Amino acid sequence: GRSAIFEVVPVTRRFRAAINEAADYDTLYDVARSEGAITMRQDGLLKALQGIVRYEDVLRVTTEEETAVTLKNP
Repeated sequence: GRSAIFEVVPVTRRFRAAINEAADYDTLYDVARSEGAITMRQDGLLKALQGIVRYEDVLRVTTEEETAVTLKNP
């Protein structure tokens, strides 16, 4: 079978305010992360640990940048 990995960004009041203020990408990213957003790679790695998807497939379909950001801002 197939399983999906997702990038989940909860649209909280703080995140919505940042959007309405036309915040730049870095600000939106920081707000999203502080409000509980997870990257596709994070979701994929969690699913790989649970045996739902293969680790190799997670690496193939996500970017290295996500890993650097994840390691920088756990």
